[in-house]
Amino acid sequence: MRNVCQPCGEDGKIVEAIRICVQCEESYCEVCSQFHSAQKLTRSHELQKLDQAQGTEVCDSQEKTDDEKSNSEHGGEEFVEERDGSCREKTIILMGETGSGKSTLVNSLANYLLQVEYQDDVRFELVYLEKEEHSKNQAQSITEWISAYIIHPSCGSRLDYTLNIVDMPGFGDTRGIDFDERTVSQLRHLFTSKSADGLSHIDAVCFLLRAPDARLTTTQNYIFDSILSVFGKNIADNIFLMITFADTNTPEVLAAISKKEGLKSKPHFLFNNCSLYSGNDDVDDSPYYFWKKTVESFDAFFEKLGRVETKSLKLSAEVLRAEGYH
Repeated sequence: MRNVCQPCGEDGKIVEAIRICVQCEESYCEVCSQFHSAQKLTRSHELQKLDQAQGTEVCDSQEKTDDEKSNSEHGGEEFVEERDGSCREKTIILMGETGSGKSTLVNSLANYLLQVEYQDDVRFELVYLEKEEHSKNQAQSITEWISAYIIHPSCGSRLDYTLNIVDMPGFGDTRGIDFDERTVSQLRHLFTSKSADGLSHIDAVCFLLRAPDARLTTTQNYIFDSILSVFGKNIADNIFLMITFADTNTPEVLAAISKKEGLKSKPHFLFNNCSLYSGNDDVDDSPYYFWKKTVESFDAFFEKLGRVETKSLKLSAEVLRAEGYH
């Protein structure tokens, strides 16, 4: 049983672990234990003191049911109980600055995939906002830990393959650069982990940008530069730009993108999710117009996604391990 806190180890610190999470099978110090218990996706996990858990050996080769695997590996939401083992799958990562509308885009994506129509009286939520989160200042990220959502074709999806959605915490919130660095550290762990909860392949890295931004912010440049260095050059053809709050076909942010090396030639897609929770009996036609435009953008995105090559993250992981990240 390991006696070193794993999250602290990923940050280059050696801190004695005092507890282990039964579900995640990771060891934590006192501070990281409290952080783990405070997260929405892991607050129900059982943390045992290491001296109590010594009689219970954790074995990576232990057989688990499909449900157990999905719960321990992804920590997110699944729309069906069982995986279709013969089904293809694709994985996309969504990341952006806090306030870029990422959580709403994830929910909009879920409704698109599950073929919800504007006239329907039901909407799906993948990112559930609790009461305290609804009242939070938009300068603070709703998502505090990497979340994963899985949508299978057997649940009525538009796609004929399983889609894995990896939702990154927002960058640049009021908690400062330490929170951003922790997010990057989480991403490194996701790539370098050799266990089942690691990420070995990627189909799309989606950067979210706000349409009205006439120039890229310091935070946005930090995201692009640090994250691109993590992924490596082999992922360049799999980068997509998701432009939110788009009222026109030529948003101001396109001019800013054109000046940024590594982004100016990337495919971009326009979204305005104001219609997602608007009343469908509104006499104003604009919500329906934006709903249709969002559907068209998702259509174009998935058509493009179907033509890009799935990329292995082995090279990225090897680079990170060589730099001392494990």
